Amino acid sequence: MAAGTKDDDGCSPPSGRDAPSNAPQSAPWVDVMDADDLWIGDMIEAQTVVGPLLLVNIDGSVHAYENRCPHKGGRLSEGEFVNGVIVCPNHRWEFCAHSGRGINPAGAQLNRYAVQIVDGRILIAARTP
Repeated sequence: MAAGTKDDDGCSPPSGRDAPSNAPQSAPWVDVMDADDLWIGDMIEAQTVVGPLLLVNIDGSVHAYENRCPHKGGRLSEGEFVNGVIVCPNHRWEFCAHSGRGINPAGAQLNRYAVQIVDGRILIAARTP
């Protein structure tokens, strides 16, 4: 199954429009990288003014999270990204890449950043995670 498709854990794209932005109205947008450098199915770490972020590209939709597992602080970019699921390298916690929602265990949540692509550049809303 390709990255970004519905998997057996119930991690699937939101129906209709993307999930609402969690960017505060006053949050400045920060340039992170060239969108062409994040291929479909890729997961990478990007160093930004707000700290290290995890960027994932699911079927052309880019999502950004704090590059830190909420469990023990593992660097998620060193884990796996399979079938739309981000897996922490330390204790194998799993998160839906579409929403940051915990799959195993349920109830966990990644810190998410609003993303937009402007003129081929990936921008994130710079808020304090």
